[in-house]
Amino acid sequence: MRITVAIACTGLTIELLELLARPRFLSDAGPVPWNIIRLQHRWTATGLSSRILDGIFRESARGLLIPGASLTAALAVTALAPSGFPLVQAGTAAVALTLVILALRTVYGLDGAYHMWLVIFVTVALTAAVPGPIDARLAACLIGGQAALAYFIAGASKCVSAEWRKGTALPGILSTRSYGHRSAYRLIRDRRAASTILCWSVILFEMGFPVAVFIGGNVLIAFLVLVGSFHLSTALIMGLNGFLFAFLATFPCVWILSTSLKAGLG
Repeated sequence: MRITVAIACTGLTIELLELLARPRFLSDAGPVPWNIIRLQHRWTATGLSSRILDGIFRESARGLLIPGASLTAALAVTALAPSGFPLVQAGTAAVALTLVILALRTVYGLDGAYHMWLVIFVTVALTAAVPGPIDARLAACLIGGQAALAYFIAGASKCVSAEWRKGTALPGILSTRSYGHRSAYRLIRDRRAASTILCWSVILFEMGFPVAVFIGGNVLIAFLVLVGSFHLSTALIMGLNGFLFAFLATFPCVWILSTSLKAGLG
């Protein structure tokens, strides 16, 4: 669990620092202006709660991002110290609260990396709050199971998409401004067979991830290397840095889940 928390905190620190480096994105002149978003709910628009949130989200949410990045950076280092993990468990509750508050700052659906971070930090915090029923191994299995389920659902959703089945999804994604890459798009746009193979490769390894967890051993190691390489490539090409760290953090938990399943079934 220490490695999981250290990787997750490192990734979240980078994510929060990236938001700090783009102050306009969370400013009132950006795509998600707080002076408009706060009007969604009465409790965010009026009263004491609105004044607290106004203070947090003022100046591009610096009141949340700076303490959040400082906390996650400290936890990333502390998690690796054997004697420091109880302190880390308590700190993860504050990180989870930071993520929940940050979700109020947007009207858009948050990505899979955000949800995986939330699963990790809430689960680790619960191991401190409820040390009896939720021990470290059970918590690791919960995180590992959530990761396996997330991969399967991601693959299944792609499988029902005609664009992914026909191989046109990747060129389409790589041509966008948000997640595109000019060189990668030029490389794949006229190579329909290669694009189709890549699309189906993603579908199959994502849907096959739970099977690899049940098989375990070298098969699971090969899958983890493949999936890790996939996340590294999407981070470099598409800028999805959060997914790299959020899901890489679950790999130790996935291994614990697999060994626990084999021990239970054996």
